[in-house]
Amino acid sequence: MTAALFADYVTDLKVLLDEIDSTPENFRSFDLHIDLAHKGLLFVYETRRKLGQTDSIYYARMAKTGANKQVSQKTAYDAVSAFLGLGQFLALSGNFTGADGAEGTTVEGDYPTCAIAFTYRRTGMPKARSMRLIFLGFSSDEAAIAHAETVADTPTLIDMRPFHSDRVWEWK
Repeated sequence: MTAALFADYVTDLKVLLDEIDSTPENFRSFDLHIDLAHKGLLFVYETRRKLGQTDSIYYARMAKTGANKQVSQKTAYDAVSAFLGLGQFLALSGNFTGADGAEGTTVEGDYPTCAIAFTYRRTGMPKARSMRLIFLGFSSDEAAIAHAETVADTPTLIDMRPFHSDRVWEWK
């Protein structure tokens, strides 16, 4: 199995998320939820706009303590932006069923992992667009390909684009 690479997708997504972060009034509505996990730290960046009102919450959680701490929009988005600026990305297929049929996650702490659920509608757009993907971030193409080769016998990585399933999908 050859895993699909997502650097081009994430580059385009980052431009859109930068606009949401800096000028939310350019959008009629949006619902953005980002969970970024790496080395025992979770950042949550959540913002919604509906009927001209934008509501947001940003927080961090340490795995050791489990305690949430509210953080500034800048702090949360700087973490997300740094992740989105990495060199290459793989995406998880949403198929986390193990060989015994039991559900379980294959996400490990070695690589930063970012789950993004995003729906938006720009002013003047006839309908909303949405995406939901879970990305693993890598510093280079080589690092992403090396990781994909280590899990080649499992169906957890997306291997064909565009990808659509019940759990995760590219733009629809």
